[in-house]
Amino acid sequence: CNHHQGIRAALCWDEPLARLARQHNNANIIGLPANYISAEKAIELIKIFLTTEFEGGRHERRVNKILASRIINQLRCWFSYALSLFGIVRVRHLPTFVSVEPANFCQLHCPECPVGIASSPNSPIANRLMTMELFHRILDDIKEHAHTMQFYFQGEPLLNKQLPEMIAMAHQVGLYTIVSTNAQALNRSTAEALVKSGLSRIIVSIDGFS
Repeated sequence: CNHHQGIRAALCWDEPLARLARQHNNANIIGLPANYISAEKAIELIKIFLTTEFEGGRHERRVNKILASRIINQLRCWFSYALSLFGIVRVRHLPTFVSVEPANFCQLHCPECPVGIASSPNSPIANRLMTMELFHRILDDIKEHAHTMQFYFQGEPLLNKQLPEMIAMAHQVGLYTIVSTNAQALNRSTAEALVKSGLSRIIVSIDGFS
């Protein structure tokens, strides 16, 4: 819902998140993970959310800047596309959709997948995980103009244990987040962490049963 103008939603499962969502991000919609908190806890978080004031100041400038810059960048993207229909190629916008690769390898070795082949024991390609330092840099670079961040390309993102933290950071700056996984590493604790992170969409990819 953060794609719609004027809507600033925040997923909150504890008191600090509910308070900071209002104080720093001026959130106007609170999301509550019903399967993971009690009704009493939900009421408590709603009360905190409704009684906490937006601090404004530097936070107001940041919120307004991000909203305006994303809208302007999207309009530039549409304008560039419209011009291309007439054979005029002028790219004046920054990326609106960004894909990051939390892990460049996979625990499966599917014969039709280049990553599966490269993940074999005899492959010369080293298995690597994206670091939080690199993710911080990427997020800082794109948060003012992109609206969506996709946490997969060809590797298996759940192999990076810091994935929920990355998603939570992207969610906090208002990005729509997507993960595609083979679900082999998905257990109860990981599922709960993904829900709490504010993940917008999850895709379970099944290419075969054998």
